[in-house]
Amino acid sequence: MCGIIGYIGKGKASKVLYNGLRRLEYRGYDSCGIGVIDEKLVIKKDVGKVEEVAKKERFLDLEGNIGIGHCLHPDTYIILSDGRIKKISELDEDKVLSANFEDLKLYSKKIKKFKHKAPKILYKIKTTFSELITTGEHRLFVVENGKIVEKCVKDLNGNELIGIVRKLNFNFNNGVKFKDVNLDIVEKNPIKFPKVPSPELMQIIGYIIGDGYFPSNRSLRLKDERKEVLEKYKELFKNIFNLEGNIRKGDGNYYILEINSKYLVDWFRENVPELFNKTGSKRTSEFIFKLDNDLVASYLRGIFDAEGCVGTDAKEISIVMTSEQLIREIQFLLLRFGILASYSRARGKKESWKDSHTLIISDKKSLELFKKYIGFTAEDKMEKLDKILSKMKGLNFKYISVPLTKKEIIEFLDVSLKTIKNKEEYCTDYTIEKIIEELNNKGLHDKASYLKKFLDGDIVWTRFKIEKVESDVDYVYDLEVDEYHNFIGNLIVNHNSRWATHGKVSKENAHPHTDCSGKIAIVHNGIITNYMELKEELIKKGHKFKSETDSEVIAHLIEEELKSCKDFKEAVRRALKKVKGTYALAIIHEDHPNLLIGARNESPLIVGLGEDEFFLGSDITAFLDYTKRAMILKDKDIVFIENGKIWVENEGKVVEREIIKIDLDISQAEKGGYEHFMLKEIMEQKETLKISSKISEKEIKELSKLIEKYDKVYFIGMGTSYHACIYAEYLFAKLNKLVIAQEASEFLNKGVVDKDTLVIAITQSGETYDTLKAMRFAKERGAKVVSIVNVLGSTATREADLTILMGAGIEIAVCATKTFTSQLTIIYRAFIEYGKLLGKDMRRYEEELKKLPNYIEEVLNKREKIKEIANSLKVSNYIFISKGINLVSALEGALKFKEITYLHAEGMSSGMLKHGTISLIDENMDTIAIVPPKESAVYSSIISNIEEVRARNGKVIAITPTPLKNTINIEVPNVIEEISPIVYAPAYQLLAYYKAVQLGRDVDKPRGLAKSVTVE
Repeated sequence: MCGIIGYIGKGKASKVLYNGLRRLEYRGYDSCGIGVIDEKLVIKKDVGKVEEVAKKERFLDLEGNIGIGHCLHPDTYIILSDGRIKKISELDEDKVLSANFEDLKLYSKKIKKFKHKAPKILYKIKTTFSELITTGEHRLFVVENGKIVEKCVKDLNGNELIGIVRKLNFNFNNGVKFKDVNLDIVEKNPIKFPKVPSPELMQIIGYIIGDGYFPSNRSLRLKDERKEVLEKYKELFKNIFNLEGNIRKGDGNYYILEINSKYLVDWFRENVPELFNKTGSKRTSEFIFKLDNDLVASYLRGIFDAEGCVGTDAKEISIVMTSEQLIREIQFLLLRFGILASYSRARGKKESWKDSHTLIISDKKSLELFKKYIGFTAEDKMEKLDKILSKMKGLNFKYISVPLTKKEIIEFLDVSLKTIKNKEEYCTDYTIEKIIEELNNKGLHDKASYLKKFLDGDIVWTRFKIEKVESDVDYVYDLEVDEYHNFIGNLIVNHNSRWATHGKVSKENAHPHTDCSGKIAIVHNGIITNYMELKEELIKKGHKFKSETDSEVIAHLIEEELKSCKDFKEAVRRALKKVKGTYALAIIHEDHPNLLIGARNESPLIVGLGEDEFFLGSDITAFLDYTKRAMILKDKDIVFIENGKIWVENEGKVVEREIIKIDLDISQAEKGGYEHFMLKEIMEQKETLKISSKISEKEIKELSKLIEKYDKVYFIGMGTSYHACIYAEYLFAKLNKLVIAQEASEFLNKGVVDKDTLVIAITQSGETYDTLKAMRFAKERGAKVVSIVNVLGSTATREADLTILMGAGIEIAVCATKTFTSQLTIIYRAFIEYGKLLGKDMRRYEEELKKLPNYIEEVLNKREKIKEIANSLKVSNYIFISKGINLVSALEGALKFKEITYLHAEGMSSGMLKHGTISLIDENMDTIAIVPPKESAVYSSIISNIEEVRARNGKVIAITPTPLKNTINIEVPNVIEEISPIVYAPAYQLLAYYKAVQLGRDVDKPRGLAKSVTVE
């Protein structure tokens, strides 16, 4: 939740709330909702943008004058990592196969399953190979305009390509052993019982499940049109079981192989009971999924011997079964060999007839693989297959390995090719192979390797049709999948339906939240740090939670207090006394339709006062369309608005709060009255650091334990986040702990990673491409991965083993300011916790942490002086210098300066000046010196370096805790060295900001830069 609004008055609450949420949307929403009392409390909420959710949930249909403001059919078959397939409705805590779209391979990942009420209308997606029934909100991975993207099913138009599995790289051998059966009589030539699976035995089992049956408990029969085929199987029975069979002509145009042995039937019933299932209910025995591929190939050969047909005119192999599960399992097992079979269902012509399910193998590559690995016993079938292959040219477009048209391939490769012409059509695998050969001949091996990755991948792409169908089930299911966030359902690559962090992005986790009775509703901004212990206590008392958020605890806590005090206002007071953390709250109760309550602690909350109506908002933009009179609440304030009266309490006493007039328009208000978002966000640091000083307490303690546990620790990030990594490197060195700061983009080249490695990724957005790539690189090699992020529900939070939220709030300006100081604060707190684990006295550092907001305020109060200095800067080249832990400040200061002023700036250790850079110093190069506290071991050294600059007529601007002679000073508080990079940051941020404004730059959106760098 990035913004909240509450309303009580004469107007229509739903309209006010909707408008307020739209005004607050600039702060960033992934879900939203409203609660309105219209005789009863009604909650409307969901995942998505405000306008989308409002339309879908029909916000404006709600009357009342007070308020606050993805899934699959159960029969979908999921591919498990242990070699089986299972219906999604039958899954437990299994592991599934998940696609990595970087290498197009499948990997084993953990899941959680969720169940939801099914909507009336579902969508059927039909490909040549499979069909999938899903809700409209469910997401699939598709190719659109040459890019792999995720789309809601309801938004598909049929022009995309859908990802399906082409190959499964299973090859088990888990030591399956069979049981013997008791022999009543010892015969002359006793029956032999196989102890373990063999190719011959698996071929027999395959034939039985295809066209074998047990007419009695003493007999087994196989049928075939070809006597020579049954002769072969007669021989197999003799070899495996030491049993003779009898072949005779049947009633029709077929032969029968009959083997009479009670012990044989008993053995199959004991070891392969699925062979006795009725027609239409046949299925593959579970042990078969865990066999090696040679044994599976023999099993499939038996099935295709019994039921497979070869059509020379149609150029295909087909097999028809009445059991859907069995046909799906055969299709699945064929994928072990890269054989892709299309699937279709035919309804029974009469009510008493079962549906038939057909697999067809018709592309040249799959037919070649079938011949190589499976084959037929019947010679005439093999001759037909050879005839088909001799006539095929490979022109089959049932699937596409490289999801780029010929035109897109030429544009991507940027090289002329003889193999293809510039056309809007896709290539067959054989054409791609020729392109790869041509590229290799030209010496373009990298480009050839890129295309070969698709050919060697486990995923291909296909066209599809989509239609709406009426739901035939009560419930639908989703999965939450670790890391790659997708799974294979009916061979189709499905996107995660859920997100994987505390408070996932889902309808259940959207605000408002209610108590067990459904009468109390709350919306909340902030973090409840003791929510887990409160939640556990409430669960013991019988409370049922519907979400995974910290916020819902508040509604249940109020409900619990109501049991003893019976007064709603008093229950709120008591509940909030038990809550630790930050909050801005709006609270309503169905039985109190004339009462709206708000509360604030270290998270902004403002009261709007209109004519006979009142508003609560985390931002004045929430209600600026209705009134310009506002009351700013302070920490620990609780505001009560009842029957047209308003009063504020703090620590149990009624207090007065000033009412102010807001002289701003909406666009100004969104920026808090500041000219730019960047300035607003710099000025917010006093407040954001209060949150960053308290947020993620449990997770930071866990991180410190991991840092102690692992000998090899990396901090990785890009840009500003990388500078935060360098801060960690210096900070932990003070406790004799070696951690390595590394740019995420170079981590794949320099990182030495294995299962004994801890990788801590820092990324504001959680979507930085290079950082995500480095995280995946680390995880693939068994490393433990932690993410420090600002955006809840981002990719980094979903892929990390542990996530630490920094609590900086939404940052709109491209330039990172408040998120940087929040990152440093999180690292500083981890440093404190690590020191405690070592038995060090860290009280001094804890005291300085408490003072951080005041230190920051002291620097921010000098902004007019900093503005003057910025405006006096005239040159186009700048060097930022420092030493020790404040090298971080020099690097970050230079980055801030150049990215928004567009002037050249370079950050470096002052010790490097004399190694070349000092030759650039003259009147055209200004130096910004970051001076450490006077107690620092490097203070004298940096002062000496400043003198060297001045000796060459260099102008020096010093950000310094002690005024220096003959320099322009920006004075900052004299603090301990460990927190000085945090305290100094606003000074150089403001310097860069005011210089950029003077130059007329687009401060919030510098040229060529993006807030979240999602490309390499």
